[in-house]
Amino acid sequence: MKIDLRWKVPKSNQLWLKWDKVEKQGNGLVNLINPVFYGDVLSDCDPIEKSGFINIDLTKHFIIQIPGPYIIKLSWDNLTSQDGSKATFDKMTIEDSLLGQLDNKLSDRDLLLLDATGHRTEEEAKGRYKHSFQGMLYNDAMEAYDFSK
Repeated sequence: MKIDLRWKVPKSNQLWLKWDKVEKQGNGLVNLINPVFYGDVLSDCDPIEKSGFINIDLTKHFIIQIPGPYIIKLSWDNLTSQDGSKATFDKMTIEDSLLGQLDNKLSDRDLLLLDATGHRTEEEAKGRYKHSFQGMLYNDAMEAYDFSK
């Protein structure tokens, strides 16, 4: 069984992240240079904070059983612009200290899909908050990464 979030998440809830360059720092830290969030969900969301972070759950990449959820932290210090179709940043940092799978795998042409379902302002207004975004990494051929190999 292969999981692919592109077919499970409605297009209106898909938030994509791309970047120009990956700088691997080691010890589970990866910098993304000139990252851009894009997708239909940006036309209906609150402004993104100038600096902040989100947690991303990459557990769906593992068909095999892992001891717990695979959560990474994506942080940024400088949102440079945002409109209804994209949000741009100078740099983002991925902290992958749990499994460290991203140090050797991420490339300049990869993409990250985030499921914004349940993260919308309507849900939060009802007191429903999610700790992390479901996420899935794709290579330049739009194939989901298989971390189980």
